[in-house]
Order: sequence, then C-alpha cells, then structure tokens
Amino acid sequence: MKKINIIMIISFITLTVSCDNESWTSSLQKQLKNGNKSQGEKMELYQYLEMIQINQR
Repeated sequence: MKKINIIMIISFITLTVSCDNESWTSSLQKQLKNGNKSQGEKMELYQYLEMIQINQR
C-alpha cells in the first residue's frame, strides 16, 4: 500500500509540474464535490489539493 501511495504522489507531482495548476485544482474540487467517493479517497484528494496550493506559493 505504501509503495502505491509513493508512486501516486511522485506521478502526481510530475503531472502538477507539467500541467496547468488551475485546471488540476478545479478538477480535484469537482471530484471532491462528487458524492460517490469513499472517505479515504476524499482524504487523498484533499492532500493533493494541499500539495498543489503549496506548490503555487
């Protein structure tokens, strides 16, 4: 499980660097508003949103 999370975070960071941050943020917020996510999935999405906001500073 830890290996998968590390791989996801690394790929996510590379995507964040290569993509437009605003479109990423809005797509993540849409996914969070979508009600059919489990609590764990929502926590991961919140962590990704925080990472993007930190990267933007």
